[in-house]
Amino acid sequence: MLTFCISTFNNYDYLYKVIECLKKQKNQNFNVVIQDNTKKSLLKKIDFKSNNVVINTEQCNGLSESRNLSAKICETEYIHFLDDDVLFDSNFSQRVIDSLLKNSECASIGGKITPDWTYTSKPSWISNSTLAMLSCVDFGDNIIQYGGNCREAGWLVGANLIF
Repeated sequence: MLTFCISTFNNYDYLYKVIECLKKQKNQNFNVVIQDNTKKSLLKKIDFKSNNVVINTEQCNGLSESRNLSAKICETEYIHFLDDDVLFDSNFSQRVIDSLLKNSECASIGGKITPDWTYTSKPSWISNSTLAMLSCVDFGDNIIQYGGNCREAGWLVGANLIF
């Protein structure tokens, strides 16, 4: 049903945290594709319990091409692009699957991206209104539709995006 696709380029410290988040999911009914765009993959062996995990090291030029390569590998109905530095709780995959089942008519679904200021202080020059320029969006917990006659939300962020 669902494949999480993560593109990375020399960002292993954060990527391993994303992998740990995926390993801790209560619902393990998903596949994983990691597009590692370094010259030689430095990824350690990833041991998921029952998931199909593919690490692709085919070279490409940037995030768009990386995601296109992941889409070619994806064998599920839905593809969920995640950035290599996002973190989420152990119920994330279940919420994603529930959202897909409840909104099967949607062509895409995006989720909130909120910054983690535990590693550094929020710079004073960044206001809440400028966070969107850093791909941080939070439209709240309600479902907001976009498309057709509905214009409630204006964009989705690729760091947490399903097609």
